Amino acid sequence: MILLLGCAPELPPLPERAEARELRVESTDGAYVVALSQASAPSAGGVATASSTEATRREEGKPPLAIRSSASTWDLKNKRARFEGQVVVTRGDVTMRCDELDVTYGSGDAVDTVVATGHVEVDKGTRTARAAAAELVGATGRITLTGSPRLSDGPNELVGDTIVLWLDDERATCAGTAGAPCTLVVAGWAVGP
Repeated sequence: MILLLGCAPELPPLPERAEARELRVESTDGAYVVALSQASAPSAGGVATASSTEATRREEGKPPLAIRSSASTWDLKNKRARFEGQVVVTRGDVTMRCDELDVTYGSGDAVDTVVATGHVEVDKGTRTARAAAAELVGATGRITLTGSPRLSDGPNELVGDTIVLWLDDERATCAGTAGAPCTLVVAGWAVGP
């Protein structure tokens, strides 16, 4: 089943709640398609499985966001989705894995926040970040890692109380506390003779 939150007038009305196994966002020629596979939605007589409906929306050259999980639940009225079990999120060259993921949509069906919990891992090239939780703010692409966050780039590692990454940038910041100061450990061979 293919759904778009806040659909165009020619599409059938969406239920207030739906469940699916996968959300896929595909991009072609500057448009994207939001797709749910193996989806169902409650109806007056029980659970109904809908036929395919397709909707597109203009995108501004950014790579699509794809979310896969064992199961998902949608609250379309409140613009929320929850993904559970072996969650994998990809966007361009960034991949995030976690146990659970909550997505909240803002105005115009743009992603407002994405909150990942449980064994969070974010990979981009040679860099890997790990934490207990992460929050992505859709408008800025800012990813805030909390719960013993660690950022590794090859043999080098940064730890602290909070580590912030940017989805479309090559930058990170670290905030420390007395109990978890920002600490960078650089491989011995990289520090000179």
